[in-house]
Amino acid sequence: MERNPEDPKAWIERAKALMKCRMLTEAEEQIKEVLRRYPDDGDGWYLHGLLMNMIGSRAFAKESLTKAIGTLKNPGPAQYALGSILAFEGQDDEALIMFDAALREDIHDPDAWYARGRALLRMRRYRQAIISFDHVLEEKPADHHATEARREAIRMMNREQAVRDGDREFEALREEADYEQLARMLEHAGDAKAKKAAGILINLGRGSTRHIRPLLSHDDPIIRLRALHTLLALDDQDCADIYVQIALKMKTPEEGGGQRSAALLDEIGHALRRMRINSTPTLEEALQSNDEIRIVRAIRLLERAGFEETIIHLLSATSSASITVIYAALTALGAIGDERAIDRVASLMKSPDPAVRERARAVNRLIIQRSLPALMRRYASADADEQSCLLAILDEAGGDAIPDLLRMLRFEEDSIIREAASEALIAASDPTSVQHLIDSLISADTRLADHVIAALIHIGPAAVPHLMDLLIDPRRRVRERTSDTLTGMGRNALPALIGAIYAEDPALRDAASAVLIRIGTIAVPALEDALHQSDEQDQIRDLIGRIRKNERMERLLAEYRGEEPI
Repeated sequence: MERNPEDPKAWIERAKALMKCRMLTEAEEQIKEVLRRYPDDGDGWYLHGLLMNMIGSRAFAKESLTKAIGTLKNPGPAQYALGSILAFEGQDDEALIMFDAALREDIHDPDAWYARGRALLRMRRYRQAIISFDHVLEEKPADHHATEARREAIRMMNREQAVRDGDREFEALREEADYEQLARMLEHAGDAKAKKAAGILINLGRGSTRHIRPLLSHDDPIIRLRALHTLLALDDQDCADIYVQIALKMKTPEEGGGQRSAALLDEIGHALRRMRINSTPTLEEALQSNDEIRIVRAIRLLERAGFEETIIHLLSATSSASITVIYAALTALGAIGDERAIDRVASLMKSPDPAVRERARAVNRLIIQRSLPALMRRYASADADEQSCLLAILDEAGGDAIPDLLRMLRFEEDSIIREAASEALIAASDPTSVQHLIDSLISADTRLADHVIAALIHIGPAAVPHLMDLLIDPRRRVRERTSDTLTGMGRNALPALIGAIYAEDPALRDAASAVLIRIGTIAVPALEDALHQSDEQDQIRDLIGRIRKNERMERLLAEYRGEEPI
C-alpha cells in the first residue's frame, strides 16, 4: 500500500488480513474506504458482504453481495455466499437459484454442491439432493459430511416411499371394507400401522365390531388395549356390557391403579355416556353383590358414566352395611353434585359413625356449590317445612356456600330465586364468612348491599370488629352501609360502639355516637351503665339526652299522623 496507495487490490488484501485476525472494526473501516474511493469495485462489495454477515447484519450483507454479483467478472463466490444467507433464512427456493448460478461459474465447487444438496434435502427433493452429494464426493471422496447427508437423503426418500405405498394399501382396504385384514393389522402390525388400521375400522362403522371383539381376549395386553380403544370409539351399544365387565376388572386409582387406569376408566365412562346407556346386567349384578371391591368399582364407573339412574344407584349404596361402600357413594355424589342427593346426605350428617358424618358434611358442601341454582329453585317452590330443612342444610355448609350465593345474587334475574338466595345467604352466614361479606359490603355493586347487611346482622358480634374500622372509611357508600349494619345489630354492637366514643380519633367518636343515636332507646341502659364507670360523663349524658329527644320527637310525629306510638 505504501508503494502504490491508489491500488484497490492492496487495500482489499489488507482488509482480508484484518478479517482473518478478527479485527472486524478495522476491516470495516478499510473496506468502506475502498468503496468510497472505488464504488464499483466488485471485490470490495463482496468482502463487505462477507463482513456484514460475520457481524450478523444479514440485510446489509445481502445488499452488498447483490452489488458484487452485478460487478464481478467471476461472481461465483458471491453467489454462493448470498445463497448461504438465503438458505439460513429458510428461503431455499431463492438459495437454490444462487447455488445453481455459482455452479455455472465453477462446476467443480464442492461447497456449492453441498449447500445445494442441503437445500434440496430440506425441500424434500431427495433424488436431486443425492446427485448433489455425489458431485461433492467426486471432488472430495473422504468428505464425511457429504457421506452422511447422502445417507440421510436416502433414508428420508425410502421412508416417504414406504408411507406412500402404505397409504395406497390402506386406501384399497378402505374401499374394499376389508374388516378382517384391518383387524389382523390391529393385531400384528406395529403401532403406526395399527393406528391407521384402527382409524379406518372406526370410519367403517359398527360393522367392524365383530371383527375386533375377539382381540379383547388376546394374550398380549397391548393388543387388548388397541382393540378396546377402537371399540370404544365405535359407540356400539351392544358392547356396553363388555365395557362394564372390563371396568370392573380394573383397579381404580384409589386401589393403586395409577394414571393409566384412571384414563382408561374415564374413556369407558365417556363412551357409555355417549351411548346413553341406562344400565347393564353386569353393572346391576355388581351393585347387588356382596363383593365390596366390586361394588366400589361399579360406583366409580357410575360416577364417570352418568347413567340416567346413577343418582338412584348411588343413593341406594349409601344404605350399605359397608362403611367403604358408603364412603365411595358419598364421594361420587359429591363429584356429580346433583341436588337430588341433598336430603340423603343431610341424613348421613347425623350418622353415629364420625367418619361418615365428616364425609357427608364435605359432600354436602360440594353438592351445594355445584347445584345451588337447582336448590334455590326447589326452595322457592317448597312449603315451610321443606324450606326450613333446606336452610338447615345450607347452615351446615356454613361459609363455604357464601361465594356461590353472592354470585347468584349478583347475576340472577328471577326475583323469586333471588329472594330464596337471600334467605339462604342469611342462613349460611357464620363467623368464617365475615370477610367474604365485608368484601361485598364495600364493593360498588348495589345489588348485594341489602342482602349482605342482613347476613352480617345475622352473624352478630363476630362481625362487629370488622365493621368498626369501616365507620370512618373515606368512601361514603361504605360508611353508610356500615352504619346501617351496626344499627341493625342493635345490642350486639353496643359494647364496641360505646368503647369507640372514647377513641382518640374524633371522626370515629362522631361516627360511633351517630350510630348509637340511630339505635335509640335500646342503647340507653348500656349508656347509663357506662355513665357510672366513665370520666366522660358529659359526653354520655349528651348522647342519652339526644336519644330521648329523638324518641319524644318520634312520639309527637306519630300522634300527629294518628299512628300508634313506637
